[in-house]
Amino acid sequence: MPQADADAARALLAEAGYPDGFSITLHGPNNRYQNDAQILQAVSQLFARAGLTSTVEAMPSNIFFDRASQQEFSAFLGGFGTTTGSAIRGLQQVIATNDADAGTGGFNRTRFSDPEFDALVAQAFDEAERDALLAQATVRAFTDQQAIIPLHFEQQIWALREGLTYDARPIERTLAQDIRPAD
Repeated sequence: MPQADADAARALLAEAGYPDGFSITLHGPNNRYQNDAQILQAVSQLFARAGLTSTVEAMPSNIFFDRASQQEFSAFLGGFGTTTGSAIRGLQQVIATNDADAGTGGFNRTRFSDPEFDALVAQAFDEAERDALLAQATVRAFTDQQAIIPLHFEQQIWALREGLTYDARPIERTLAQDIRPAD
């Protein structure tokens, strides 16, 4: 992932005709992700270092996701998890072109669209080539096209009293049925 470079960002803004920057509001939830409001503030500070006048509008997740789905925001914090460990659902639903008939892009709130990326993801349902195609699609989306910018990966942490064990699932939920006596 590229490193932040405020000087280069200011130069790019000037080259694009914005030598004095511009104003931007960063939107996001304040009760969905770990430290989500603090992440918004940190990104806003990075925007300011690059020469933008940046403000933050954090709101409860039920309001945020409804408004994000209506494409009311130009820059926002969002996330997507997987219950399988495979990248295919996130790529297919968050980055692929929004196409109800194809069943893709249902959570693509930016309306990013790249036919080459879509073709890689569509081919990834062939199990023989899946890993290689998903790797190509991931590089294209995150590095070549910068469809979204990953900021961090949440870690879920559980603590139990002695004598119990918990088999954590990748669904960000703690289920009592998964707590059992230690072996």
